[in-house]
Amino acid sequence: MPRATSDTVLRTDPESKSNAEVGATVDFIVSSGMVTLPDLTDQPLADASSVLTSASLQLTPVPVPDESCKAEPGSPVFYQSLAPGDVPQRSEVQLHYCSGK
Repeated sequence: MPRATSDTVLRTDPESKSNAEVGATVDFIVSSGMVTLPDLTDQPLADASSVLTSASLQLTPVPVPDESCKAEPGSPVFYQSLAPGDVPQRSEVQLHYCSGK
């Protein structure tokens, strides 16, 4: 899987496709190649996936259903494959949730 290298521009301020006056300052938000992954356990699967795909993280969620435990509303995440903390940008993060009857 491709990973962001350091010095890759993640976004700008003002945002791309917005108007700026000639000579205005544009800030570039540059990647170090690492992002800080939060603890996503107990969050609904959809919310956890949204956090991972946000512009500031750019991680790839991989939902992993577990039929050995009873499904719950919102499919809360009970385990994530990477521990919270600094991880390489664009990493895959498996999100385990209960899907059984």
